[in-house]
Amino acid sequence: MPKPPGSPYPTFLAQLGIELTNRCNLACVQCLRTDLNNPPLDFPFDLLESLILQAKPFGVNHMAFTGGEPTLYPRFLDVIDLLAKYGWGYHFVTNGSKFPDMLPDLLVPHRWAAFQGVAFSLDGATEETHDRNRGKGSYLQVMKAMSLCAAKGVPYSLQMVVNQWNRHELEAMALLASHLQASRLFYTYLQPTPAGVDAGLCLTPPEWKQVGEEVDRLMATFKVTILKSAGHYYPHPLYQCQTMQFQSFNINYQGEFTFCCQLSGFNDQGLSAKNSRDFVADLKVTPFADAYQHFVKMVHGLNAYKAEKVAKGDFRFIDSFPCHFCERYFGKLDWMKDHADHPWAPSTDPAHLPA
Repeated sequence: MPKPPGSPYPTFLAQLGIELTNRCNLACVQCLRTDLNNPPLDFPFDLLESLILQAKPFGVNHMAFTGGEPTLYPRFLDVIDLLAKYGWGYHFVTNGSKFPDMLPDLLVPHRWAAFQGVAFSLDGATEETHDRNRGKGSYLQVMKAMSLCAAKGVPYSLQMVVNQWNRHELEAMALLASHLQASRLFYTYLQPTPAGVDAGLCLTPPEWKQVGEEVDRLMATFKVTILKSAGHYYPHPLYQCQTMQFQSFNINYQGEFTFCCQLSGFNDQGLSAKNSRDFVADLKVTPFADAYQHFVKMVHGLNAYKAEKVAKGDFRFIDSFPCHFCERYFGKLDWMKDHADHPWAPSTDPAHLPA
């Protein structure tokens, strides 16, 4: 029996965030994944069942799929069958291009039992705004996918990455989400990337604070559930996101445990994360339990660094954007040395950051 469109999904204790592939059929201007220029690679399927068994004792009972475009993973349905076998749930983020053809297979009873939602990337309430970033025809693809969900009773969310091109459509997006019976609408923080900076996409820190305040107003106005994704302005210096609460563990398409999906592939060169500061462990050779213990130490180190800044009176306005703080901490913004006047340029010398 179909789940009602208003189902409070997903529900889980903790999740593995799996980057199934680095393949993508779009070339969004804002994308943080520089590795999309590398040869297409897919998550090692044989590792999945082992991870399910290893992660279960740590309260994990759910997978969230990203990419690249996760529906391009050649064994996507086999992955869902495996999760259904172990009673795990899943949800995924998609540009919607493959969803209409895939939906009948997702509605097969055992797969439907594991399904806990899909999130469509929609970066504008209008076709012109969305397609400017994601490419001509992509808006209509998302509209078709959402219409099918509404017709079949499939719960879905929308994710809008807010930028200078679509900021004027915040309220229009809430109206659209309500009209199309979306279960939830996320307003997502745009991380500064070289392409995004060159295109003038990035909002300034004060502008982001204003966006957060406007989203708060929309939350109080609309019946559709509206949420702010991690990264928005949050004044508490020791704010703990899902990752730092040990509720979400990111694993890239190489089978490598990295600190967070928001940092994975962020302006990195090469196919492996092993030379990146946010690298935790290679799960192809390291047991999840050992990787988890190292991850705990990394979270503690980040919190200790924040606490030290607060104690020194060095925690500033720009530090109140949690994802941006981690981007600097893990060396993801070192390239901004060439953009010293940009509002998001690091205000702390990289030499003061942990190696």
